[in-house]
Amino acid sequence: MSAANPTQVGGSHYAGEYQHWDLVVRTELNYFEGQITKYVLRHRFKNGSQDLQKAAHFLEKYKEVYPQLTPKLRSVELERRQEVAKFSNSYAYTPRALSSTERRVLLLLCSRSRCDLSDLRAVQDCIEALIAEYEGSAPTGGYTNQDR
Repeated sequence: MSAANPTQVGGSHYAGEYQHWDLVVRTELNYFEGQITKYVLRHRFKNGSQDLQKAAHFLEKYKEVYPQLTPKLRSVELERRQEVAKFSNSYAYTPRALSSTERRVLLLLCSRSRCDLSDLRAVQDCIEALIAEYEGSAPTGGYTNQDR
């Protein structure tokens, strides 16, 4: 287990032995993919619709710069899919269990050596669906907004 994982500064929206940053490292996500997945995964436990809007904003920028990015060879697809399953299963049967839409975002961004523009459009559809579902609702879970 990581020495950093048990500690969280400012809240409790990240919980568990296998955290988002572990997934980012193991699946070699780029900056944009990491930010998009971070906000999609935490929205129910921190800032709700605002986090989904942030994910959409990062996706918008990712689509703008996508043609300029140099493809980076990453782990083979099977290994990456196994990491997504491991991450998802680490929260199964808990209040943090991933919805099917959240899991789809992870699979689209984490499973391949490089996602393509059709994958990014599918991620956008997922984020828009999550925003529509959570628009106007407060975040769930044990998060306490410390700015209030």
